[in-house]
Amino acid sequence: MNSSPSQTTLAVIGALATAVALTLSGCSPEVPESREASILGTRICVINGSSMRPTVAFTLKDSAQNEGVLSRGDQACGEGKQDLGHDVEGTISVAAPGRSVDFYGWNHFIGAPGATIDMNGRYCTGAYNVDFDTRYVWDDGLLRFSILRLPDDDDWKEFTITVEDTMVPSADGKAAECPDHGDPGTE
Repeated sequence: MNSSPSQTTLAVIGALATAVALTLSGCSPEVPESREASILGTRICVINGSSMRPTVAFTLKDSAQNEGVLSRGDQACGEGKQDLGHDVEGTISVAAPGRSVDFYGWNHFIGAPGATIDMNGRYCTGAYNVDFDTRYVWDDGLLRFSILRLPDDDDWKEFTITVEDTMVPSADGKAAECPDHGDPGTE
């Protein structure tokens, strides 16, 4: 049985009217509990545990606290929620020895949350949907950077990046570049 063009038009108009009515009535699909976690934004706190005074700048954020030069024991935190890409981005710089690394954090709708440290566009270390007590470490011979995933709170997927003095000083006093592959280590 073939339907006439007017019957097809009426069917399309009926379907559109139903969709509009549902939208205007306040009906919306429920977010499955398993996906609710992806609605959270990302929070990264940079903690200075070193004898140096790094400068922390959040370049992508919704809000941040204590950006600038950090003394030992100080921390700077930034939070964000973006629809695409990273939620939070920033830079950790140390004037002497002239070191700068970038960090990124995200919680995409599909996939695992994560945070990484990069230098000159090269991946140094990162944490991706890991157990909460695993610390990912990169020691460049001058400074030691570690990322730790914390338990989520009501608003954020949380990570800390800790800057410490090196545990394996370089022989020439220069910082090593990021490794060419994978994660350099965990604790």
